[in-house]
Amino acid sequence: MSASPPFSALRILEAASRHKSYTGAARELNVTHSAVSQSIKRLETSLGASLFARRGGAMEPSEAALKLAQTYAQAALALERTLLEVQTGSEASGLSLLVPAGIGKGWLAGRLDRLQDALPDLEVALTSNPAAPFDAQLLLAAPAPLDAAAIGEATLFAAHAPDEPAKTLDDALAAPLLVEAGSNWESWARRAGLDPSRTQHRAFDDPAALLDAAAKGAGVAVTHMFVAEAHLEDGRLRPLPSPAFASESASLVLRASTAPGKADAVSRLTMWLKLEAARSAARLRERFKSLA
Repeated sequence: MSASPPFSALRILEAASRHKSYTGAARELNVTHSAVSQSIKRLETSLGASLFARRGGAMEPSEAALKLAQTYAQAALALERTLLEVQTGSEASGLSLLVPAGIGKGWLAGRLDRLQDALPDLEVALTSNPAAPFDAQLLLAAPAPLDAAAIGEATLFAAHAPDEPAKTLDDALAAPLLVEAGSNWESWARRAGLDPSRTQHRAFDDPAALLDAAAKGAGVAVTHMFVAEAHLEDGRLRPLPSPAFASESASLVLRASTAPGKADAVSRLTMWLKLEAARSAARLRERFKSLA
């Protein structure tokens, strides 16, 4: 490649990566679907790399696309922040974020170094105490509230200890399902061909305790990537093939307060979280491909 791709092309790629849709990107940027498609094709030719693959009704970004999208987002936000500082003479403020303990431990904690690298000037203070003051909160919701930004889907799947002999969900059901209280596990079970009323299960209030129990062989965890990723990455759990992997689920969303002066910080954090969620989803899809 003799020259860097234009900023405008990377802007289109970043929007398409977030929306997983050329149509969504076109709508956001007020251009035509054809303009988005042609821009992506030119980028792929210039870079010699595939950037998107169609899966059902979505355009799934490749790892290369996600890296480019995140780098563009960081650069664009840094430029926007500098322009704001030049105009106002003030720097961006910090942000306090309320995070459910299970999501904080299972997903976000392992990304704090990446957050620091991506947004080095933004101080994000994390708390799991809902009584503490906060500027924004991550939460699971179904459906996503209108006043919140969708970060990613918390699609349920089954996982078990890697030293267990089971190869399929049917094999594993000699042990009970370990489910999170309040989750939509019954819908997941029906899609997997199970009768929830006849399926042995144990409910947990604490998702971390649920996953630890599954890792010790106490049963099959019905979980999602925002709490289970750390267990999958370090090999404590392994996903089981399941026809219910693509079942309807809750979404992880970011809801922000209306505190003055926080909009820029919330916008930057939201963009970073969306790209990290897309990375996690791509990694999980690869895990399931390896099971086929």
